[in-house]
Amino acid sequence: MLLPYADLPVMASLAVACLGSAQQPLGPAALTLGWVDCAVDHLRAAIRADEALGNWPAQARASERLREAEARLRAAPRTPTSATPVTCRRRGGCWELTFGRRVAVVTDRVVGMRYLATLLANPGVDIAATELAGSTVHPEAAAPLIDDAARQRYRRRLDELRSEIDEAADAQATERAERARAEFDWVVSELAETTGWHGRIRRFVDDGERARMAVQKALRQALARIGDVDPLIRQELSSSIVTGRWCCYRPSGEDR
Repeated sequence: MLLPYADLPVMASLAVACLGSAQQPLGPAALTLGWVDCAVDHLRAAIRADEALGNWPAQARASERLREAEARLRAAPRTPTSATPVTCRRRGGCWELTFGRRVAVVTDRVVGMRYLATLLANPGVDIAATELAGSTVHPEAAAPLIDDAARQRYRRRLDELRSEIDEAADAQATERAERARAEFDWVVSELAETTGWHGRIRRFVDDGERARMAVQKALRQALARIGDVDPLIRQELSSSIVTGRWCCYRPSGEDR
């Protein structure tokens, strides 16, 4: 219950006293559960937070508890074995990921956590990106990436930029010419993205491809947020999550 508020200070009554960072009570709680490495992480975070708060008594108390936790950590292996899977379960408005004795808590607002939770709950099972994204492939024709009016505006702007580049060159206005060339190159690249062979207008990809891109982007965002909380769990997931039109969680140590 305290994990979602770990980055806040603990205040007594109507904020008449500050008891230090909420990370500090999480440290002894993790020690009690045997999560020594998690306790060390919490207590180190508590020391940093208490220093920022200027709460020297709380910082001293966290430092003492940290020495105890580090002593216990040296007597136990820190890194989970390669056969340890990552698990994920919902706790209130957060997701709790567990990897060995390591625990990371991420809010439900993080894009991609629902996709990730589904994959972790089904290790070794291929799941379609369309199923994860909740979409299906429809037979209707795909829409063009750009309409005729927009394409004409791009072409008019290219004509304007050609004139501006020539005028700047005649006036020896180097900076102005460079800015115009940079915009010219950008417009050309934008048009190139929307046209294919023989100048044909490209169309949006099908729903399966859209789902693949959406799921990959969402999972990258989720992994980035997890990395902010626990880099080791992110490293394990980054090497174990397979994405594409079909996605899968293959824990380390399994045949790939």
